[in-house]
Amino acid sequence: MQIEGIGLGVLWYLILLWLLLRSKGGFSGTHITSLFTAKVLGTFALQWVFTYYYSDRTTADIYRFFDDGIILNTVFHDQPLDYLKIIFNTYTEKDLYRSMYFEQMNAWIKPNDSAFYNDNHFLIKINSVLAFVSFGYYEVHGIVFSFLSFFGMKWCAESLVKEESDQNLALTLAVLFPSSLLWMSGGLKETLLIFGIGAFVKVNFAYFNFKFRTFLLAASAMLVLSSVKIYFAAALIPAYIAYAFAQKRKLSVTLQFSVWLLIVIAGFGITYLQGFDIAEYIIRKQHDFLNHVQVIKPGSAFDMNYLHEGLLSILVAIPQALANVLLRPYIYEVSSVQEVLMILENLIIALVLSAFVVRSIKLKSMSRIQLWILLFILPIFILTGMLTPVFGAIMRYRAPAIVLVMIISAPYIQYFINQITPFKK
Repeated sequence: MQIEGIGLGVLWYLILLWLLLRSKGGFSGTHITSLFTAKVLGTFALQWVFTYYYSDRTTADIYRFFDDGIILNTVFHDQPLDYLKIIFNTYTEKDLYRSMYFEQMNAWIKPNDSAFYNDNHFLIKINSVLAFVSFGYYEVHGIVFSFLSFFGMKWCAESLVKEESDQNLALTLAVLFPSSLLWMSGGLKETLLIFGIGAFVKVNFAYFNFKFRTFLLAASAMLVLSSVKIYFAAALIPAYIAYAFAQKRKLSVTLQFSVWLLIVIAGFGITYLQGFDIAEYIIRKQHDFLNHVQVIKPGSAFDMNYLHEGLLSILVAIPQALANVLLRPYIYEVSSVQEVLMILENLIIALVLSAFVVRSIKLKSMSRIQLWILLFILPIFILTGMLTPVFGAIMRYRAPAIVLVMIISAPYIQYFINQITPFKK
């Protein structure tokens, strides 16, 4: 952390806060300012963690993508045409570019890669573009990424929740939830994921129309999701199609779930007939992750069985995967402060989900939008728990999905707050 970088970061904080206040919607200026300030403080806290605690820049995601972005940015000054070809992925001399540029980077070429696509490239490219205005200071990159994350959560809160008071609570929960404040700040993939999700729900639930701005926002959302973590886009599409169909046909939530399940089954079948076996790809990704963990030996790793060939192996592993995401680490597995924090988060999640379930049962219904979100994040939870044998990584990877749970549960949490408040109307 450098004084010049912090100073430039503060300048960008003021510029981006001004943009947020110009589009604050139903939120008060004080609320937006307080929460965005907390988000920026989370950005600097994350930078401190990766500077002084996890000090190896080659394994710290905020730095390895940033450092590679700076390297890629220098290509523009030496060979601007090569830079543009890399940015737009139009280069054909792959071996030449590999030896000239990509082997100089730390994260462009993945070890144990499944060879389907590389989601590091998008983050490196974004950092290389930001380098034109950051003058090489990470603090600017971190604040810009956090601004995008904040905007995504704001879009989700005002699009998925109806009442203004509930929207304020939803945004507060989304921003201040521990893993959100830390792992969805700074230059991590999760910041772009929640921005993409927010852009998608804003288009489809807030102001859908055929204006160019709407089309651009929708296209940007899908580009971000498919470029950062393609399984987020893959999980989003069937859930939203089922929601749209149920909304048009006025179907019950039970039938909406049935439509979603049929779409998922059909998706597996169609992709298999097209020559791409989703089950085999999931198994290969899990093996890649387990092999990588055996090499780097992170402190919060835990034992996980290798998946066997075939879809049945995946189906059998689903209950354990959900337990890994929502219940673990168990008390006897705790060995670090981060794992203690994860247990506290799990308790919060359990209380929130309990409030959600109890209120839904009392109302004898669940809205189609809420079911859409749950069907969207269910595959995220399953894949995260099935592929990730590291508690710290699970805490980070699940963060965007947990934020969505907090947002759609805000009305139910507000209801219980009102019930226990002695001076309510």
